[in-house]
Amino acid sequence: MQTPDTINGGTVEGIAVLPSAITLTEGETAQLYATLYPSGVVGTVTWSSSAEGKASVSDNGLVTAIASGSATITATSNSKTDTCSVTVTAAPSP
Repeated sequence: MQTPDTINGGTVEGIAVLPSAITLTEGETAQLYATLYPSGVVGTVTWSSSAEGKASVSDNGLVTAIASGSATITATSNSKTDTCSVTVTAAPSP
């Protein structure tokens, strides 16, 4: 069972992901950032992608565009979530 992420007795009450939407070309990357609330609380953030075949996300929030389409990247901490909508466009033909 997962326990709440806490510091000095504080509990993560919310999370915000920035940016909230991005458009990438196949092969490009973008860094997402998660802010936990209230200010000063520290917790573990887990990142996931709704469509790993379209856009993947690393453990530190780096999104990699894989194939044309869309995905939702979700950041989770203490059962609180926020998302970033990712649109991936095809790479130009050489």
